[in-house]
Amino acid sequence: MRGYNQEMSYAHVFCGKTASTPSFMKTPLGGPGTTPAIAQGGSFNTIDENKPIIIDFGVGINGYVSDMTSTFVIGQLPQKFREAYSFTKEVKDFMENWAKPGRLCSSLDEESVKLAHEKGYGEYFMGYGENQVRFLGHGIGLEIDEYPISSSPRSLKTESKNPFVRG
Repeated sequence: MRGYNQEMSYAHVFCGKTASTPSFMKTPLGGPGTTPAIAQGGSFNTIDENKPIIIDFGVGINGYVSDMTSTFVIGQLPQKFREAYSFTKEVKDFMENWAKPGRLCSSLDEESVKLAHEKGYGEYFMGYGENQVRFLGHGIGLEIDEYPISSSPRSLKTESKNPFVRG
């Protein structure tokens, strides 16, 4: 694969707070990894019941590549995670309905960030703090993060702690 001097591993699997542990890259998912040589992705923690399990993996079909992230749970998610997950579906549905020919990718990003702030998730939308990425999504193609990229200038405030990392 090609893309920003990266090499693709098969997948990252996170359970619980390791998904929000910052890594050396500016990504919404980081993780401590298993060694300084691979300092991104899940660690040696175990997959537990009632905690979000996030799988982020690369896909390639007929020479085209992209990545995909899915969230699972064994048991039931606590209410705060169910609400956050419902919000992500709301953003996905909003994007699918809003994106039309002639609309700018930057406007799609701006509208989604606005929705995140209206719903109380702006501080955690697409990462947290310095690891909050400044784009909503990207296309698929010959590189892992292909154009077009849905991005716009954003100013971020990181005054409070992320409740999804604690406890």
